[in-house]
Amino acid sequence: MLALADTRDTMRSMLPFRASALWAASCVLLACALEEDGAAPGAGKTVQGGTAGVSGAPFGGSGGGGGWAGSLGGAPSDAAGDQDAAGDADDAMDAIDAPADSPEADATDGAPAWNPATSPDCVVWLDAADPSTLKSAGPYVDSWASKCGAALATASGTKRPLLTLNNGRPAVHCDGLDDALVFGQSAKLADQYSILFVVYKHPGAATQQVLLSNRSVLPPVGATSTWWGTLGGTLLVYQGTATPTPVLQGAPMPDGNPMLLELAVSTMGDRALYRNGVFEQSLTGSSGLATLLGAGHLCHDPLNVEHGAFGVSEFVVFSHRLTALERAEATNALKKKWAL
Repeated sequence: MLALADTRDTMRSMLPFRASALWAASCVLLACALEEDGAAPGAGKTVQGGTAGVSGAPFGGSGGGGGWAGSLGGAPSDAAGDQDAAGDADDAMDAIDAPADSPEADATDGAPAWNPATSPDCVVWLDAADPSTLKSAGPYVDSWASKCGAALATASGTKRPLLTLNNGRPAVHCDGLDDALVFGQSAKLADQYSILFVVYKHPGAATQQVLLSNRSVLPPVGATSTWWGTLGGTLLVYQGTATPTPVLQGAPMPDGNPMLLELAVSTMGDRALYRNGVFEQSLTGSSGLATLLGAGHLCHDPLNVEHGAFGVSEFVVFSHRLTALERAEATNALKKKWAL
């Protein structure tokens, strides 16, 4: 154990200690890169998968609803409409000549940029492109403040993720070995919500990786814990008390390619996954899906001792399900901001 600790300390001491330089106002972003484009993020920190749960389930058999193999239902009532409307709106927005590399680009000609904080239902907004929200010691992130609500994600010691670049843009890089960001403020219970990530999975990371888990916070009666990550490289949401099935799966998540992911839940219990604004998969007729927002961990599930090897650039949570037009606006803005 001492040898392992010494090795980790040595590895960490070798990392470039330039996080503050990255955010200096006079610094050109690419010139301050902690790594070359295409290099493995977080050089010097071993990337490793989390511990698999019992029988491969994220909840590790420690409670929750039915089994993995529940049938995946058809699209919820608004899923197809959301997809078409989002596509049409996105096409229209793309016609506006906003520079793709503008960090806050959403529209031109005086139109305001997309700003989640203007919504009264914004619960969490973590934005790696805003250096004022990140407190770090060298390249290690001690805390990440939300730009709406009261959430604050913190880390300590060897659990601190690395502030780095991916695709030339900032990201908070969890190594999949021990990194964890924990929300320390009061959570909000909601029976409808949209949770959005701009995220990439580390190349070569193990198949079971946790991105978000609030299982460490006991949900109220009738509510559910939420585990979101990958299993076998496939996106997966597991909500233990959901019926008729706790599992919602999406298409495989490519290693190293950043993308926009959304989990959308309605008051009727319909759940849907979106990738880059495009509807991917859904379940209908579910119930018991109220969950605690702004609670638990990013990149960690303490109950199952799991960690996730992900880079997170943006994380936004609303206590309402985005409409088709809201999804189109968010998708357009985030795709432009992060060059997706």
